[in-house]
Amino acid sequence: TVLEVGAEESPRGYVEEHKRRLERTVERIRSEGVDVRTLVTKGLAFYEITVTVLRNEHDLVILAAEAPGGFRNLLFGSTSMRVMRKCPCPVWVLKPDTGPRFQNILAAVDPRDSEQEGDALDHEILQLASTLAERERANLHIVHAWKVRGNDALRLRSELPDGVRREIEDRHTRMARTRVERLSGPDLLQQPSVSIHVREGVASSVIPNVEREVQADLVVMGTIARSYIPGFLIGSMAEIVLRQVNCSVLTVKPDQFVSPITVE
Repeated sequence: TVLEVGAEESPRGYVEEHKRRLERTVERIRSEGVDVRTLVTKGLAFYEITVTVLRNEHDLVILAAEAPGGFRNLLFGSTSMRVMRKCPCPVWVLKPDTGPRFQNILAAVDPRDSEQEGDALDHEILQLASTLAERERANLHIVHAWKVRGNDALRLRSELPDGVRREIEDRHTRMARTRVERLSGPDLLQQPSVSIHVREGVASSVIPNVEREVQADLVVMGTIARSYIPGFLIGSMAEIVLRQVNCSVLTVKPDQFVSPITVE
């Protein structure tokens, strides 16, 4: 479905005129055998997009990033962010100057210490990222931000010798890398185009830093924290990341996500 949403105050005849324009735009795609439906409506864009997804059970939303070069050069305007918050399916926001193909795809994961249901979202992120990387013949980068927790975190706040401090940090680095390797699996990690980036710190800093280092064209990440509440807004950590990256982003929600928007 190709959807165009006009402002509620759009003049009379807007829907019919833009429907004709949209039909002309998709003619070439149809001629190639693609089944395309066009829809023009008026209202709040994020609401109309989400309602269309709910009514038609779409699996993916693709939209252009807003406000390129705008306030603080934010790529993600209010419509993009609202769709990411409300829409139940993955949302892919494309940067306006996206090239013909991706060269570096970054998957942001946060695996737990053992295989369990909590890794389902990370598995979906990796599946989407690796499939796109294979199709695009792109490099796949996997990033995981970790922090020292528990008794070791308390110990690091004390006056430890440098050697002991490094040993604690090295041990947690190895544990974090092991989590990512377990999540990824040997088949994926054996591919020469796959790299792991395990960094100490918070995701809101680590992910944008690695995105710039690897010159990512696309970041694939989750939008809901583990303290997920049905219908709750996008996690603050994810929003901070989205407002710092400078490339296209594909956001994924857990299976149990319930959109706060409903349809009659």
